[in-house]
Amino acid sequence: MSSPRRAIAIVVNGPSSAGKSTLCTALHRALVRRCATDPRLAFFRVSFDDFLYAVHPSMLPRSFLELTGGDLEGCASREPHDGLACFEYVDMTGADDEDTTDRLARLELSEAGERFLKGQTAGWGKHLELGTNLLIDAFLQEKHWADDLREAIHISGAKVINVVMTCNQAELERREKQRGDRFPGMARHSAGVVRRCPIGQDSVLVVYIDETISTDDAVNSILHHLDKMEASVNITLTGFRTTTGFRTQTLTHSS
Repeated sequence: MSSPRRAIAIVVNGPSSAGKSTLCTALHRALVRRCATDPRLAFFRVSFDDFLYAVHPSMLPRSFLELTGGDLEGCASREPHDGLACFEYVDMTGADDEDTTDRLARLELSEAGERFLKGQTAGWGKHLELGTNLLIDAFLQEKHWADDLREAIHISGAKVINVVMTCNQAELERREKQRGDRFPGMARHSAGVVRRCPIGQDSVLVVYIDETISTDDAVNSILHHLDKMEASVNITLTGFRTTTGFRTQTLTHSS
């Protein structure tokens, strides 16, 4: 059996309601068309939210079920933060380390939830190690979530394209309110804490995308850099380039 090819991970990260899932859906569709003549170029899509599909509805928090119209009668948790839900929304408004009275909220996983997420992330690394390309819809709110993903990718030896999504605060909050399935304040808080540090080793390509760029243009930009990456084991793009709405940068790690 031949050695697996060096896989590629496209990591899309950004705050809640920045448009990560919308971009990933369009990008995955484009990647499928792109690999039609060469299955070795295929990408599988994975997501931070995948753990929700493994959680029985009774383990979801009451706050989430209220937002999504779920079954409150079958919910194991009788009140918020009683330890029976796999995650909770924590209201950070007015916290000591926050200098604002605007609504702020963060996602907090239970011990079991953290354990499952760690295993899920390690599994992504194993897929990459076996040579499977991944499109990763990430939400790196916590430093240890980012550290776990960085370690998994490093062990796999995969090449990485980081897609960092940003969005102005007013637009984030408009989207959060419009979608209706996110606890109020998640967008504002996560915009300030989601880790923007590169995930990967060696030469790491970082593509920054904001709300002024259309989904089609964002997809085309990522595919352009993917073509360059697949053409060579080492990324040859250097320096820093700025255009309207997005910028790209190649970062070289010294260790």
